[in-house]
Amino acid sequence: MKTLPSVLASFAVCSGVAFADQPAEIEQPENQCPIVFRGAKVAQKPQKNGVTLEFTTSKKDNVEELRTQLREVAVMIEQHSTEMQTDASEKEDVSFPPVDLEVTNIDSGARVTIRAARFRDIPVVQELARSFTEDVWPTTDCVKNPMSGLSASTPRPTSRPGR
Repeated sequence: MKTLPSVLASFAVCSGVAFADQPAEIEQPENQCPIVFRGAKVAQKPQKNGVTLEFTTSKKDNVEELRTQLREVAVMIEQHSTEMQTDASEKEDVSFPPVDLEVTNIDSGARVTIRAARFRDIPVVQELARSFTEDVWPTTDCVKNPMSGLSASTPRPTSRPGR
């Protein structure tokens, strides 16, 4: 089981977050999408101080783990954005603005509220979220091939004749 969902890591990557233990450009291997995110939907909504991303799944068994993984990644992104600001204290512009993230439960998933720490970064945060939901997320295996990479022991939906 993956504790850091690569789909949110792709949000971090598309947002400009580079991690010290990873190359600047991360090539995503096929079937990188964690099972709990397969078939999940993501919607974004601008807020006055940032944006919200809502991750929902129709698979009830995946809801709790989806929420857990989103919380783990939110903590990591928030810490990393703060570290980048500290490390770049003499630079005015950095690749990822400082943010405050909050994950709350919603029906069938979680809402990730991303607040820019500085007023001037609100448009940047909103554009990163828009890019993630419109450009990045639709190209992931989570959306394009939600059934690929599942093992033979993983139950797959079946259709019944006449239903």
